[in-house]
Amino acid sequence: WETAGSLDGGRRVWALARIPGVGNVEHADGRIDEHRRYMLATTAHDGSGALQVTPTFVRVVCQNTLNQATRGNKAGLRIKHTRLVIPNAEAALGTLRDSIGVTATFADAARALAVRPFTRIDMGHFAESLADRVIGKLAAQPTRRAVTMRTDRIEALVDLFERGVGNAGRDRYDALSAVTEWADHHAPTRGDTERIDSATFGALATWKHEALAMLNV
Repeated sequence: WETAGSLDGGRRVWALARIPGVGNVEHADGRIDEHRRYMLATTAHDGSGALQVTPTFVRVVCQNTLNQATRGNKAGLRIKHTRLVIPNAEAALGTLRDSIGVTATFADAARALAVRPFTRIDMGHFAESLADRVIGKLAAQPTRRAVTMRTDRIEALVDLFERGVGNAGRDRYDALSAVTEWADHHAPTRGDTERIDSATFGALATWKHEALAMLNV
């Protein structure tokens, strides 16, 4: 185990276990992104949530994260809190080992994105579509606040596409990295705890998962 922490006043705990090896992503322009592989374990002490173990990837240059708790993805484990949780966990180790193979699948997808050209104009259209998909299209008569919030998000994503840590604004992986960096480090929240929670399990995680789904087509 490499690191651990708690959320919601200790009601939910998490830990990251490092998986040996790296998954380097080489861009068409010669840049190389180093990625480390982890398994993210989360559970709730009050019994309200199952023990969940999920493959997770960290882009080393900026510490952006992307876990595989995406819609329809069956990688990882969920074990309900019962008196048999330890025997169940031991029996599930084989499935857990298999789920590690998901990290190789993600590395292949990332490499494919890194050689697919993407322009600033492409990024603008993508950011608008992503905002529509995650927070919905603007109403026929939107409030000024709604327009401002949406515009700020889109402009931030386009800026990070070109100027984010390790980015050059040249390919689809730069676009994905812009979204993960925004969600993990720049999106407005009420503090670090809320950011970690949202970027890993909540609304900000949805931005990352939807971005990967949209770009990986």
